[in-house]
Amino acid sequence: MTDQLETEGQPQPKLDAENTASARTRRKFGQAAWSLRRRLAVAFTVAGVLLVIGCVVGGMALNSMVNAVDLQVNRLDPAASQTGYLFGSLLNEETGVRGFVITRQQAFLMPYRQGLAQSAGYVRSLRGLVAPYPSLRRQLRAAESQAGQWRSDYAVPAIAAAAQHGTASGSLEAKGESEFDRLRADIASLNGGILSERAGARHRGGDHRRRGAHRRGRSRLGRHELLGDPSASGTRPRGTGSGLRRARPSAKGARPA
Repeated sequence: MTDQLETEGQPQPKLDAENTASARTRRKFGQAAWSLRRRLAVAFTVAGVLLVIGCVVGGMALNSMVNAVDLQVNRLDPAASQTGYLFGSLLNEETGVRGFVITRQQAFLMPYRQGLAQSAGYVRSLRGLVAPYPSLRRQLRAAESQAGQWRSDYAVPAIAAAAQHGTASGSLEAKGESEFDRLRADIASLNGGILSERAGARHRGGDHRRRGAHRRGRSRLGRHELLGDPSASGTRPRGTGSGLRRARPSAKGARPA
């Protein structure tokens, strides 16, 4: 009876070793599976955060670009055109005055009177267009003030002298020419300021587009690296599958021979 019990108890250590190895293998496999779940959760969470950041940055860049385009299309481009029209109407005024002074014919006053009305309209339009730009407002006021001075110092006295069958004095003619040259310079300065602001708006819009594209590219690169994309870092990702493969030989070795 004693020998039989000893014989039946002999496999007991082998069974204990097998159970221990099996339990150890299950723990390793469970740890590997939990690590996989954690890695995927962290990867997708960070990828989601990066995606949200990329969308916000892209939206801000798009909004800035739209504002720059709005300033260029709805303000600066029309302002440049209106400045050219204003100078054309001022030239009509000067041509009309000089023509009347030389010929004393009322028909030559038509360009002057039309230029007066047109110049006033263009100035009103320009005031609204350049309102967001303090430097352009100052330049417009300078041109408007110089135009008024040219009219009061030369145009009105010259027209009055010619209407009375007289002639404008040489000093008056010289003064009128000098003041109109200053007016021409003020209009050129205003136009140059408008073109400078327009170039700045284009440059800012291009910078926002480039920064937005760069940030979106960095966000995509970060997501690829987190998810183990070999094309993003140039190295072979270390996946958890290798851990599972390492766990299988242990399980296989634990099986009884």
